[in-house]
Amino acid sequence: MTNRQCLVVAGNLGSGKSTVSGFLGELGWSVLDADRVGHQKLAESEVVSEVASRWPTTVRERRVDRKVLADLVFQDRQEQDRLEALLHPLIVAFVDEWLASTPGNRVVEVSVINTYIARWGPIAVVHASEQLRLERATARGMDQKDVNRRMAMQPADRGWLAMAAIAIDNSDSKPVLRKAVSTLDRWITSQ
Repeated sequence: MTNRQCLVVAGNLGSGKSTVSGFLGELGWSVLDADRVGHQKLAESEVVSEVASRWPTTVRERRVDRKVLADLVFQDRQEQDRLEALLHPLIVAFVDEWLASTPGNRVVEVSVINTYIARWGPIAVVHASEQLRLERATARGMDQKDVNRRMAMQPADRGWLAMAAIAIDNSDSKPVLRKAVSTLDRWITSQ
């Protein structure tokens, strides 16, 4: 692999993808969270206008209430698809630009299966049991009903693993995960 490697870190809610990305960041990788890019795009006036026309109850004082929007779209697959159709092209353009302008090893963290993510680099899927992911998400303060609803809308681990060039099992402790990420970093940078 070149000295400008990009790795896509992906997985379902509570899998530990942010932890993996954070460990890679500690090892000198530049990290971009595609979800945060999406949050930034939801603050742009053009996007706010489009969201307001599609989901008027989600916009207050010219700001998208992300919780209200999430409550709507994570109950209805068609609504989720509509939101993704609005945001994903904007996120992809931002990530493409970031990758082109950021030197060194880079990580793009994603939480959505989509064909475009493979173009950024090999996909490392972080996975753990559904029960463990549920425990982690609720320990971060998320409402259990909301977590269950979001998890029901996400693909099964086998869907993620079918795309994976690398699978990272996050069923153990953080020190075990840190060691696995360190090994992955050494392997990638030695190629």
